[in-house]
Amino acid sequence: MKPLFLIADDSPGKREFLEMFVEKQMDVELIIAVNSEQAFERIHEHMEIPFAFIDYEIPSQNGPAIIKELRKQHPRCKIALVAASSTAEYKKNAEEAGADAYICTSWPLDKTESAITNLLAEWEVEFRDS
Repeated sequence: MKPLFLIADDSPGKREFLEMFVEKQMDVELIIAVNSEQAFERIHEHMEIPFAFIDYEIPSQNGPAIIKELRKQHPRCKIALVAASSTAEYKKNAEEAGADAYICTSWPLDKTESAITNLLAEWEVEFRDS
């Protein structure tokens, strides 16, 4: 059985962008949520979610609320907040909620792609070694 990777993002374009990277780099089963209610459902219906990309501006609660619940239910999950904004407040809120990483999709494309690629490679090694 493949490990699960949760992508919680309401933007179809950004979600597809993230899915492309994950599918290219990792042998996982993607589970998708387009709002916070779906994210909470996915978090509670699965026994283990080792990886997650969470959007900050997701309806109806924000990404940090999802991250807190994910961290509570799946303490070993590797979580990145992936947001279009690079504000210090977003990053601080993500870290306080329990995110392991913060990626801004409005960085230059090469920087965003490099950050995602490096993060996924790091997570995959940590998962295999655990």
